[in-house]
Amino acid sequence: SANFSLHGSKVTGDFAIPDDLYPAAIDRGQFSRVIHNIVINAVQAMPSGGKIRITAENTELEKGNYYELPEGMYVAIRIRDNGPGIAQENLKKIFDPYFTTREKGSGLGLAIVYSIVKKHAGTIALESVLGQGSCFTIIIPATTLDSVENTTAEVQIDLTGINVLFMEIGRAS
Repeated sequence: SANFSLHGSKVTGDFAIPDDLYPAAIDRGQFSRVIHNIVINAVQAMPSGGKIRITAENTELEKGNYYELPEGMYVAIRIRDNGPGIAQENLKKIFDPYFTTREKGSGLGLAIVYSIVKKHAGTIALESVLGQGSCFTIIIPATTLDSVENTTAEVQIDLTGINVLFMEIGRAS
């Protein structure tokens, strides 16, 4: 997702994801959207180029932790950019629907990110310093290897009575 979002931009990606990262029960499509939205925001904030570093690590949260999550094992994903940063007065509003500082922005990207992370029983935090960049930290619960089912199901679909329409759209000569 990050590489796709960086494609064609002047921003480079740097990744540090360990092989022994805990598994997490996530919807891959939804989490792809989380990464995409955060990276796209960073790319838009750095039109002249820059660097995004994405890291992931296993972490254990204790009772009463900073993130106000239940104690247990988690996966922490950090997306850090070296862009212009976000003004202090905007930090508390950054996940609000329709909040944007961009002329052409809808203000929905980070609201969607927040919603998806919360639906995965996790949380997201943001640190930013003007002139130095921003860092989003996503914390999601890890699952035990015993609870991860790695199965392949064979699905049979009856296509009787199904019509498929193929269209080719071309230029008029």
